[in-house]
Amino acid sequence: MVDLFTHPTFRRMITEVLEIKHVLLSEVIDVNFILEGLYMDGHNFTDDGHPRSCILMPVFDEFEDDAEIVGFLVGVIPWEPMFTDVLTEGSGPVLVEVHETCGANFTYIIEGHDVRFAGEGDMHQQRFDELGVLVQFAEEARYDGLEGRNVKHCSYSLEIFPTATLESRHLTTMPIMYTGIIVLVFLCTMAVFLFYDIMVARRQNKLAATAKRTNQIVTSLFPKEVQERMMAEVEAKEAERKNNKKLGLAPKNQLNEFLHEGQEETDAKSGFSTKPIADLFPNVTIMFADLVGFTAWSSMREP
Repeated sequence: MVDLFTHPTFRRMITEVLEIKHVLLSEVIDVNFILEGLYMDGHNFTDDGHPRSCILMPVFDEFEDDAEIVGFLVGVIPWEPMFTDVLTEGSGPVLVEVHETCGANFTYIIEGHDVRFAGEGDMHQQRFDELGVLVQFAEEARYDGLEGRNVKHCSYSLEIFPTATLESRHLTTMPIMYTGIIVLVFLCTMAVFLFYDIMVARRQNKLAATAKRTNQIVTSLFPKEVQERMMAEVEAKEAERKNNKKLGLAPKNQLNEFLHEGQEETDAKSGFSTKPIADLFPNVTIMFADLVGFTAWSSMREP
């Protein structure tokens, strides 16, 4: 049985709502005279030190534009529940500054699901000024005003700032460390490829030099026709080896090569492992040039 019209703030708001027929928000006020004796789940809502505001909404007798106001719906807005359970567990902490156009400013600290009233005034550090995020609160309860009507009402905005604790959690040397590891992996990979390229180039140069020397030796020892015949034999053996590998005969050939390895070495030593390096001449003339004493020496011995 409280007469709200006896409270100066409610008297002003009731008078203005009767004039503009629009919902209004109050400044931060002491509402203990309303909450005295009110308990819910064993909790006493009075004298907890948290700021509260009120909202005043008109109740009309009908849904027409020219309807008459027959009552008011009054709501008490505790600010702490507005910021409870708004962040995920373990996130934050961040500062939320509540700015009131009627003059009051107060700050909350939100960390995870918990919220704590920090006190009145702006409490963020100046170095975080450019990182602040400004949002409007309860825009539907704002009254833009009509020409010729001087209606005083309060509106609220929220400005969110990071904290030094939040900064320390995210400004670490781990990104630099990860970047260094990745760069090191790339450098090692490049070094391996460079070393491999150098070794392959050296091997190719060595093979090319060996082939050049071999070709020079063969060219100096054998006629061109013999050279072509020798190269053709080598190419034929290489083609046969590749063909056997494609046909799946490689294991069998390897076994045969293993079994005949000793015989091939013996034949190679005796000079009969390959075809003779000579051309066929059906008709030839052989000339013997007698060396000094050779004919007499050979005539005294068996052929």
